[in-house]
Amino acid sequence: LAQSTGLRAALQQWGVPASCERAVSSSGCSTSFASALATEGSAGPWQGMQVRMKVQHTSPFLKAYKPNTPGLRGRVITSRKDLWTGSPFKPLTEGLRRTGGRNAAGCVTARHRGGGQRRLYRLVDFVRGAASPAGTVERLEYDPIRSARLALLRLDGAREGERSPTSHAYVLAPAGVGPGDRVMCGATAPIVPGSSLPLSAIPVGMPIHNVELRPGKG
Repeated sequence: LAQSTGLRAALQQWGVPASCERAVSSSGCSTSFASALATEGSAGPWQGMQVRMKVQHTSPFLKAYKPNTPGLRGRVITSRKDLWTGSPFKPLTEGLRRTGGRNAAGCVTARHRGGGQRRLYRLVDFVRGAASPAGTVERLEYDPIRSARLALLRLDGAREGERSPTSHAYVLAPAGVGPGDRVMCGATAPIVPGSSLPLSAIPVGMPIHNVELRPGKG
């Protein structure tokens, strides 16, 4: 990059990672950058670029790849750093049968389907009504079928060492929920991430997710 030394010093002065300096790719842009500094300081047309670079490289929920190949350039995925790396909770899993493009007679009716990694279906509790017991988050897991993360709850009243469908439950894990957090249900549950309440009990303007289409049906 032309005149990259002066640009790197200016970026490091504001705490912006120097690995992002590829956003300026010519000496003409560097001259515009210098003139903007002289007239407007850190504000102006370059402020948006600085904010985007900071968010991309400091967000704990995102993972940005280095552009080592054309396919990795600009790739950003959700981070899996704090997720459980072992097997899923076996009592709450079952096999997922796929057709492979065949009908009941075994004939191919949809070409180019089939194969791939075998996946287990996690039984997620979507009802979470007032009768559902509260629980404590044991761990966060990755689900290959859903884009959301799952939280494994140890329900209140479960015996020590018990591993059954009545002692644990899978629920969707929103942002802000981690191991050790308490998750409650019902109209009197606290307004915290992970709680399940009726719409009438949720304050106006509160971010929500996973709204059931039919009352009581999950």
